[in-house]
Amino acid sequence: MYAISAVLTLWEMGFASVEDVVAWADAEIAKSDCACQELIDLSLAGPARCTKRAEFDFPCRPVRLTCQEEFALRAVWLDLDAEESVYQFANWAAGRCMGEDSTDAIVKFGYELDHLICDCNDRKSAIAHARQMLPILTRRHMPVVDGLLDIARDLNPSLVRR
Repeated sequence: MYAISAVLTLWEMGFASVEDVVAWADAEIAKSDCACQELIDLSLAGPARCTKRAEFDFPCRPVRLTCQEEFALRAVWLDLDAEESVYQFANWAAGRCMGEDSTDAIVKFGYELDHLICDCNDRKSAIAHARQMLPILTRRHMPVVDGLLDIARDLNPSLVRR
């Protein structure tokens, strides 16, 4: 069940397409002697239709990630050489960290990005700061997303950069 929830999480975050999810479910069914009903449903109906069903009918749901887990997972796929992608990530991180525990390093980083983007209107500095800090912060928080990354490799090996 965790694998299905993890795949739904990756799909919900935009890291896997409907086709990726269905192909993954098909592969899991092919490997199994007796596939669970949720895998069959996912294969036949796709993730959007399955997650709209009542929870008693389709109990698998995307995993609710903490700010730190979501940060680390999104950072894995970020291309630090793509300026626009780094800026979009910085905007996302600045917004996602609001209201979180300000003693956490990732949350502090989000507030720093928010200051550079919103208060200073300094896109260039926000991108430079993100490029400098992301490798450090991501490496520190990778253990929290290792399980999701293992499933992502099964889902679509091209998804995982690192």
